[in-house]
Amino acid sequence: MPFFGVGLTLLVLTGSSFFVLGAYYQHHDFWHKLQQLIQEDPYAFYIREKLYDALPLFNLNRREQSVGNGSRMSEIMKYGFPGLDDIRVYSDFVLSYDRRNRVAHWVYEHLRAPCVQSNGGGASRHEANYQADMSVPSNFRADVTDYKNSGFDRGHLAAAGNHKCHQTHCNETFYLTNIAPQVGKGFNRDAWNNLEIYVRELTERYGSVYVCTGPLYKPKCQVAGITQGENSRRTDGRWCVEYEVIDFTNLVKYVKFLHSKKSFYQLSK
Repeated sequence: MPFFGVGLTLLVLTGSSFFVLGAYYQHHDFWHKLQQLIQEDPYAFYIREKLYDALPLFNLNRREQSVGNGSRMSEIMKYGFPGLDDIRVYSDFVLSYDRRNRVAHWVYEHLRAPCVQSNGGGASRHEANYQADMSVPSNFRADVTDYKNSGFDRGHLAAAGNHKCHQTHCNETFYLTNIAPQVGKGFNRDAWNNLEIYVRELTERYGSVYVCTGPLYKPKCQVAGITQGENSRRTDGRWCVEYEVIDFTNLVKYVKFLHSKKSFYQLSK
């Protein structure tokens, strides 16, 4: 009888041990998959605190730990999303895509000094090519032919020169989801280029800069039949926004762009 009691005890202990180990493995596997989901899916990232609350067991609710899948989304979007419309996560930047106008609503970057320097990581824009992002449905996708004979440059929102650490990072800035029509001489090749250079100079000076870039739809007002600004058919005094398209797919051209930046340190006056 004592031998039977010892055997039963060992059996119970063995079964309990296997149960605990199995539960731990399942919990750890779930946590790992959750981390991957948070890194890859912006909506999961947005509600990540609620998801973490589902993992109290074994103290595995380790927040903001990277699983090394190549995306820096949690770092780039540290200060939150300007919007959640068709979020697209690339290796070194994040954007919200405007399917109606076939350009980005906004593009977010976290620039680091080593990746904007001339010898950053060997990445070269000369090895990259403009290309459509095939993950965008064809009905809403911009194509390289849209710019043919348009008279406008293919202007980067996240600049290729901001992503020199890896060739893949540089290549992804040439997806047309990150491109908008820009006037070439005087703007894209001059004023806009100078602004991009200035942002990189700030990054080298302060080490870390957050940048949000995108197009602006600037309204204008018409009063008593007289248009203030560019020509418009509206003469009833209401504010309106007008834009020109450059191809049959209604890819819009822009005159105004936003370009905001945030560094960890106060800029000198």
